[in-house]
Amino acid sequence: MKRRHPPALALALLFGLLTTGCGQGQFANPFAVSLKVTATPATLELVAGEAKTVTVSASDGDATMTSFDVSTAAPKGLSVAGNGPVLTVTSTRETPAGLYPVAVNVTVPNGGGSSVLPVRVLPNPTPTYSAALTQTAATIVQGSDLVVSVIITRQSGYQRTPQVMRVSGGEALNASVQGNSVHLRPTLSTTPGTYALSVEVSDGDVDHHLALTVTVVRPQEKA
Repeated sequence: MKRRHPPALALALLFGLLTTGCGQGQFANPFAVSLKVTATPATLELVAGEAKTVTVSASDGDATMTSFDVSTAAPKGLSVAGNGPVLTVTSTRETPAGLYPVAVNVTVPNGGGSSVLPVRVLPNPTPTYSAALTQTAATIVQGSDLVVSVIITRQSGYQRTPQVMRVSGGEALNASVQGNSVHLRPTLSTTPGTYALSVEVSDGDVDHHLALTVTVVRPQEKA
Protein backbone atom coordinates (compact mmCIF):
# COMPACT_ATOMS: atom_id res chain seq x y z
CA MET A 1 0.00 0.00 0.00
CA LYS A 2 1.40 3.38 -0.93
CA ARG A 3 1.68 5.87 1.98
CA ARG A 4 0.37 9.30 1.20
CA HIS A 5 2.14 12.37 2.54
CA PRO A 6 0.42 15.66 3.42
CA PRO A 7 0.99 18.37 0.86
CA ALA A 8 3.88 20.70 1.66
CA LEU A 9 1.55 23.71 1.80
CA ALA A 10 -0.62 22.06 4.44
CA LEU A 11 2.43 21.32 6.58
CA ALA A 12 3.58 24.91 6.30
CA LEU A 13 0.16 26.20 7.37
CA LEU A 14 0.05 23.86 10.35
CA PHE A 15 3.56 24.81 11.43
CA GLY A 16 2.66 28.49 11.23
CA LEU A 17 -0.44 28.05 13.39
CA LEU A 18 1.46 26.14 16.04
CA THR A 19 4.46 28.41 16.26
CA THR A 20 3.03 31.86 15.68
CA GLY A 21 1.46 32.06 19.18
CA CYS A 22 0.50 35.66 19.87
CA GLY A 23 2.12 36.92 16.73
CA GLN A 24 0.73 39.30 14.16
CA GLY A 25 -0.76 38.95 10.73
CA GLN A 26 -2.47 36.11 8.90
CA PHE A 27 -1.43 33.37 11.31
CA ALA A 28 -1.90 35.28 14.60
CA ASN A 29 -3.34 33.30 17.46
CA PRO A 30 -6.89 34.66 17.98
CA PHE A 31 -6.86 33.51 21.62
CA ALA A 32 -3.66 35.37 22.63
CA VAL A 33 -4.01 38.13 25.23
CA SER A 34 -2.54 41.53 24.39
CA LEU A 35 -1.44 43.28 27.58
CA LYS A 36 -1.15 46.97 28.32
CA VAL A 37 2.08 47.51 30.24
CA THR A 38 2.61 50.53 32.47
CA ALA A 39 5.31 51.61 34.89
CA THR A 40 5.18 53.71 38.05
CA PRO A 41 6.67 56.25 37.92
CA ALA A 42 6.03 56.71 34.19
CA THR A 43 9.44 58.42 33.84
CA LEU A 44 12.24 57.49 36.21
CA GLU A 45 14.75 60.16 37.26
CA LEU A 46 18.02 59.32 38.94
CA VAL A 47 21.39 60.94 39.47
CA ALA A 48 24.37 59.31 37.79
CA GLY A 49 25.61 56.59 40.14
CA GLU A 50 22.20 56.18 41.78
CA ALA A 51 19.75 53.27 41.84
CA LYS A 52 15.95 53.52 42.02
CA THR A 53 13.02 51.15 41.71
CA VAL A 54 10.07 51.15 39.34
CA THR A 55 6.88 49.10 39.59
CA VAL A 56 5.49 47.40 36.48
CA SER A 57 1.83 46.50 36.05
CA ALA A 58 -0.02 44.77 33.22
CA SER A 59 -3.70 44.67 32.25
CA ASP A 60 -5.71 42.94 29.54
CA GLY A 61 -8.29 45.73 29.54
CA ASP A 62 -10.65 43.94 31.91
CA ALA A 63 -8.41 42.88 34.76
CA THR A 64 -4.94 43.54 36.14
CA MET A 65 -2.54 40.64 35.93
CA THR A 66 -1.42 39.35 39.33
CA SER A 67 1.34 37.10 38.01
CA PHE A 68 3.63 37.66 35.06
CA ASP A 69 7.25 37.59 33.98
CA VAL A 70 9.22 40.71 33.09
CA SER A 71 12.25 41.00 30.86
CA THR A 72 14.08 44.20 29.99
CA ALA A 73 16.60 45.62 27.58
CA ALA A 74 18.61 48.60 28.80
CA PRO A 75 21.04 50.83 26.88
CA LYS A 76 24.69 51.18 27.79
CA GLY A 77 25.18 53.01 31.06
CA LEU A 78 22.12 51.50 32.72
CA SER A 79 21.41 48.12 34.26
CA VAL A 80 18.08 46.64 35.32
CA ALA A 81 17.65 43.93 37.96
CA GLY A 82 14.52 41.91 38.69
CA ASN A 83 12.04 39.84 36.71
CA GLY A 84 8.86 40.65 38.61
CA PRO A 85 6.73 43.72 39.17
CA VAL A 86 9.52 45.65 40.96
CA LEU A 87 12.60 46.48 38.92
CA THR A 88 15.77 48.22 40.11
CA VAL A 89 17.37 50.56 37.59
CA THR A 90 20.99 51.53 38.25
CA SER A 91 23.26 54.02 36.52
CA THR A 92 27.00 54.40 36.93
CA ARG A 93 28.78 57.59 37.98
CA GLU A 94 30.13 57.74 34.41
CA THR A 95 26.70 57.53 32.76
CA PRO A 96 26.25 60.74 30.73
CA ALA A 97 23.24 62.86 31.56
CA GLY A 98 20.32 62.32 29.20
CA LEU A 99 17.10 60.44 28.50
CA TYR A 100 17.44 56.67 28.00
CA PRO A 101 14.78 54.19 26.78
CA VAL A 102 14.46 50.91 28.67
CA ALA A 103 12.36 48.25 26.94
CA VAL A 104 10.01 46.42 29.32
CA ASN A 105 8.43 43.17 28.13
CA VAL A 106 5.74 41.32 30.07
CA THR A 107 4.69 37.75 29.33
CA VAL A 108 1.94 35.48 30.62
CA PRO A 109 1.18 31.91 29.46
CA ASN A 110 -1.35 33.10 26.89
CA GLY A 111 0.00 36.48 25.80
CA GLY A 112 2.12 39.47 26.60
CA GLY A 113 2.86 43.12 25.98
CA SER A 114 5.62 45.68 26.04
CA SER A 115 6.33 49.33 26.70
CA VAL A 116 9.24 51.73 26.96
CA LEU A 117 10.30 53.23 30.29
CA PRO A 118 12.04 56.60 29.87
CA VAL A 119 14.92 56.97 32.34
CA ARG A 120 16.28 60.46 32.81
CA VAL A 121 19.84 60.51 34.17
CA LEU A 122 20.83 63.73 35.89
CA PRO A 123 24.45 64.90 36.25
CA ASN A 124 26.20 63.84 39.42
CA PRO A 125 27.02 67.10 41.20
CA THR A 126 30.67 67.66 41.97
CA PRO A 127 31.30 67.20 45.71
CA THR A 128 32.07 70.48 47.42
CA TYR A 129 32.49 72.01 50.87
CA SER A 130 31.00 74.64 53.13
CA ALA A 131 32.71 77.03 55.51
CA ALA A 132 31.57 78.81 58.66
CA LEU A 133 33.09 80.78 61.52
CA THR A 134 32.95 79.65 65.13
CA GLN A 135 31.49 83.09 65.84
CA THR A 136 30.29 85.81 63.51
CA ALA A 137 30.29 88.66 66.04
CA ALA A 138 32.72 89.30 68.87
CA THR A 139 33.81 91.96 71.34
CA ILE A 140 37.49 92.47 72.09
CA VAL A 141 39.32 94.73 74.51
CA GLN A 142 42.10 97.03 73.35
CA GLY A 143 45.46 95.35 73.86
CA SER A 144 44.06 91.79 73.96
CA ASP A 145 43.74 89.16 71.29
CA LEU A 146 41.00 86.97 69.84
CA VAL A 147 41.08 83.77 67.78
CA VAL A 148 38.17 82.90 65.47
CA SER A 149 38.33 79.51 63.80
CA VAL A 150 36.93 78.47 60.42
CA ILE A 151 34.96 75.22 60.33
CA ILE A 152 35.22 73.29 57.05
CA THR A 153 32.51 70.75 56.23
CA ARG A 154 33.23 68.38 53.33
CA GLN A 155 30.68 66.52 51.27
CA SER A 156 31.19 62.82 50.61
CA GLY A 157 33.83 62.29 47.94
CA TYR A 158 35.34 65.77 48.29
CA GLN A 159 39.14 65.50 48.10
CA ARG A 160 40.42 69.07 47.98
CA THR A 161 41.89 71.15 50.83
CA PRO A 162 40.23 74.53 51.41
CA GLN A 163 42.31 77.19 53.11
CA VAL A 164 41.75 80.56 54.75
CA MET A 165 43.29 82.92 52.21
CA ARG A 166 43.00 86.40 53.71
CA VAL A 167 41.11 88.75 56.01
CA SER A 168 39.83 92.03 54.65
CA GLY A 169 38.94 95.07 56.76
CA GLY A 170 40.98 94.03 59.78
CA GLU A 171 44.08 96.15 59.32
CA ALA A 172 43.35 98.26 62.41
CA LEU A 173 42.97 95.06 64.40
CA ASN A 174 46.25 93.56 63.16
CA ALA A 175 44.28 90.65 61.75
CA SER A 176 46.27 87.70 60.44
CA VAL A 177 45.66 84.20 59.16
CA GLN A 178 47.18 81.24 60.96
CA GLY A 179 46.13 77.94 59.49
CA ASN A 180 42.34 77.79 59.51
CA SER A 181 42.02 80.52 62.11
CA VAL A 182 41.94 84.31 62.16
CA HIS A 183 43.93 86.09 64.88
CA LEU A 184 42.98 89.61 65.97
CA ARG A 185 45.34 91.75 68.09
CA PRO A 186 44.12 95.30 68.52
CA THR A 187 46.58 97.56 70.36
CA LEU A 188 45.90 99.95 73.19
CA SER A 189 45.74 102.70 70.60
CA THR A 190 43.22 100.98 68.33
CA THR A 191 40.17 103.19 68.00
CA PRO A 192 37.16 101.73 69.81
CA GLY A 193 34.25 100.91 67.57
CA THR A 194 32.77 98.27 65.32
CA TYR A 195 34.75 96.78 62.44
CA ALA A 196 33.36 94.73 59.57
CA LEU A 197 35.73 92.01 58.38
CA SER A 198 35.51 89.48 55.57
CA VAL A 199 37.26 86.13 55.80
CA GLU A 200 37.98 84.49 52.44
CA VAL A 201 38.14 80.71 52.20
CA SER A 202 39.03 78.97 48.93
CA ASP A 203 39.97 75.60 47.52
CA GLY A 204 41.17 77.16 44.27
CA ASP A 205 37.78 76.73 42.65
CA VAL A 206 35.00 77.49 45.13
CA ASP A 207 35.32 80.62 47.30
CA HIS A 208 33.45 81.57 50.47
CA HIS A 209 33.44 85.06 51.98
CA LEU A 210 32.48 84.93 55.65
CA ALA A 211 31.37 88.07 57.47
CA LEU A 212 32.85 88.81 60.90
CA THR A 213 31.83 91.81 63.02
CA VAL A 214 34.27 92.84 65.74
CA THR A 215 33.63 95.50 68.36
CA VAL A 216 36.68 97.00 70.07
CA VAL A 217 36.16 98.49 73.53
CA ARG A 218 38.37 100.13 76.15
CA PRO A 219 39.41 97.90 79.05
CA GLN A 220 37.04 99.56 81.50
CA GLU A 221 34.12 99.12 79.10
CA LYS A 222 34.36 95.34 78.97
CA ALA A 223 31.53 93.85 80.95
